[in-house]
Amino acid sequence: MAFVSDLKFKILLSSLLLFFSYSCGEAVDEDDEDLARREHFEEVIEVRTKPVERGVFNMELMSNGRLSAVNKATVRFRVHEMIREVNVINGERVEKGELLGVLEEFPFASRLDKAGYQLQQARLDLQDRLLDHGYYLDDSLSVPDHIWEMAKIRSGYNRAENEMAEARYEMEGTRLKAPISGVVSGLEAKPNNHSSKYEQFCIIVDNSRLEVNFPVLESEMSMITTGQPVEVRPFANRDQYYSGRVTGYDPRVDDDGMVMVTALIDNPRENLLHGMNVQVFLKKEVPGQLVIPREALVLRQGREVVFTLQDSIAMWNYVEVGYENSGEFAITDGLEEGQEVIVSGNFNLAHETRVKRVD
Repeated sequence: MAFVSDLKFKILLSSLLLFFSYSCGEAVDEDDEDLARREHFEEVIEVRTKPVERGVFNMELMSNGRLSAVNKATVRFRVHEMIREVNVINGERVEKGELLGVLEEFPFASRLDKAGYQLQQARLDLQDRLLDHGYYLDDSLSVPDHIWEMAKIRSGYNRAENEMAEARYEMEGTRLKAPISGVVSGLEAKPNNHSSKYEQFCIIVDNSRLEVNFPVLESEMSMITTGQPVEVRPFANRDQYYSGRVTGYDPRVDDDGMVMVTALIDNPRENLLHGMNVQVFLKKEVPGQLVIPREALVLRQGREVVFTLQDSIAMWNYVEVGYENSGEFAITDGLEEGQEVIVSGNFNLAHETRVKRVD
């Protein structure tokens, strides 16, 4: 029994010595041990970084709008008759003056011939009226104005001239020509149908010059100035941006507190189309801001956080955002100029995670 008691005593003494040794001596090296453990067992995350820079921040206002052609023409039937030819299709490019379609000409050609005959008869009657006063038609410059006007009225010459002009006008209306250069749209007319069946022949749209109308809040009107640069991005192709400038705005606030702004958009290759829905971006320069890429900011516990690189360790920084646009943030608190912010791999980071910077 004495042997067992001595053994228990020795075990208890060894435990006490080990406890005091750990508490008094080895605790000093705890941080080193933790670092060593991290170096051996913690995964190193590869990240990319960018420096915090102080400079101009582009405030960005975003809205949605619809494109419309500055130059657009609706081609309507001037006269009505059977459609003989349709020479274009929707989507076809036409030049100003190009023949689009033809109506049956016979009724109008007949009236034109009749009007020509009546004009010749009236001309002979006019000559007779002038001879009654001792003048010839070839001497019209020497005929007194009151005699000249009376002779034209009594001979029916004025009426015959008007009918001739109307007949020519109607005859020209049987041949529909493009009033502007552009693309054919809204074409519904078909050959061998009466023109009265259609409200219009087609629409010619010049897509080289487009404008966009978009709403902004009345509180945002301080950002809007005539000539201000804008960019539009079509919903159909979100990778493409097109530039333009503000041309004006409607000086009225609607019931929703919105003001309608208009901008002219450059479209030299005509990739944009009349009627397209687009996102509109307006920018205004704000100098002296700490600017970071948008990818640098993440949300942690409902707050905005940016990780910075310090001695191969990711450091957690709470930040305050002043302005934001589609690509950057302006930081008002939490960072300093020159710090390296982590812009990739930061969704998997925690405070003091070991990282490796890569290009």
